[in-house]
Amino acid sequence: MTAILQVKALRGSYTTDVEILKGVDLALDAGRIVTVAGTNGAGKSTLAKAIAGLLPCVSGDILIEGRSIHAEPAERRAECGIGYVPQV
Repeated sequence: MTAILQVKALRGSYTTDVEILKGVDLALDAGRIVTVAGTNGAGKSTLAKAIAGLLPCVSGDILIEGRSIHAEPAERRAECGIGYVPQV
C-alpha cells in the first residue's frame, strides 16, 4: 500500500544557523490518523509548514500518493489538499 502522504529524511530550518528538522520520516496511510506531538519548540509547526510548502527544505522528500511534491510551491500543494492553518 502506498502512503497518501510520505515524508522522507526531511531537513529544514528558518535560518542557516540552526537546523530544526533533522531527518524527519513520516507516513500517513489511508484511513489512519497520525499525531505529531512534542513540547514547545520541538518542530511540530515547522514540520507542518515544510509539508505545506511554506518553509524551504534543505534536503529530503515529500510525496503525495508516491509523487514527489518537494519542488512544488505552496499553491500547487494546496491543490493536492495540503494546507496549513496556524493556531492563532
